[in-house]
Amino acid sequence: MNTITTLLANDAQEHFPYDLSAWMDRQQLMGLALQAAAEAGSTHFGAGDFIMAGERYRPQVLLALLSYSYATGRFASSLIEQAIREDEKMRYLAANSRLDGALLRCFRRRHRPALKECLLNLIRRVWETRHHRMSAPAWANAAPPTVQGLVPWNGRFMRDLVCEVERRIDLAVQFDTMEMDE
Repeated sequence: MNTITTLLANDAQEHFPYDLSAWMDRQQLMGLALQAAAEAGSTHFGAGDFIMAGERYRPQVLLALLSYSYATGRFASSLIEQAIREDEKMRYLAANSRLDGALLRCFRRRHRPALKECLLNLIRRVWETRHHRMSAPAWANAAPPTVQGLVPWNGRFMRDLVCEVERRIDLAVQFDTMEMDE
């Protein structure tokens, strides 16, 4: 299995799967992505839309789509665009909108802090589910972690989770850059 390795506190090494659906059902992962996007979207956008080329897009849709994609190891915007056309679950996450790679890249550039927060929430919840640290109902009352504030979470792992989030977003940028260079 491909893994992205993160060194955790106390010199313990933990491997995050390249595709986090190795740890849970894709449907459950989608639900967590939608929940994380709703929280990050309300924090960063309120009721506002993302506007590009005169078209309006719901930021929560883009946050959920990109977070889920990065969590499942799909980093290149062109591959995400293709998956929206070919995969029913990705179309659902995209709210049946026609989203292209240029739009996804633009959104990622303009709203990287919101995307980081959303992906951080998603990976944190996957980790908690995997390691039974917190029950699902407790998530609703937990303060969402912030990338900039590094809110302590169980005292040890937040900094490493932030690194994992940044690594995945950086991979997306690298994949898109390589595609554009070809």
